[in-house]
Amino acid sequence: MRHDIFVRQRSTLKLDVADGSCEIDGHAYEARIGKWAFFIPATGEKYLHSRNGLVEPLSSNGRVEYRRPGGRYSPEEWESRLSQPAHERAAEVYVAASRLYHAGVGPRPIGLCRVDE
Repeated sequence: MRHDIFVRQRSTLKLDVADGSCEIDGHAYEARIGKWAFFIPATGEKYLHSRNGLVEPLSSNGRVEYRRPGGRYSPEEWESRLSQPAHERAAEVYVAASRLYHAGVGPRPIGLCRVDE
């Protein structure tokens, strides 16, 4: 399986977790917020949130609720993800999405995006 990976560079991104909006290079968009990533429906882009090169939760207090009834991940699995370099996690997500697409599940990933600020 071979993919040509499109790489997009963005200069600035401002995310407002409270109202589900963001501004990318001066353009306003709706954002659908997850635990540590958010999706921009208008552009089809999904962004992994990181700080200092590590994956970081998007919750207002900077913590993720590790365990709740029916939760899929143990505290150790959450800690492993949060201590992983963001570029490694992004690569894992891309490979997983590509495999799902080839199995007939989900959209085809078309590339990666990097934001400077």
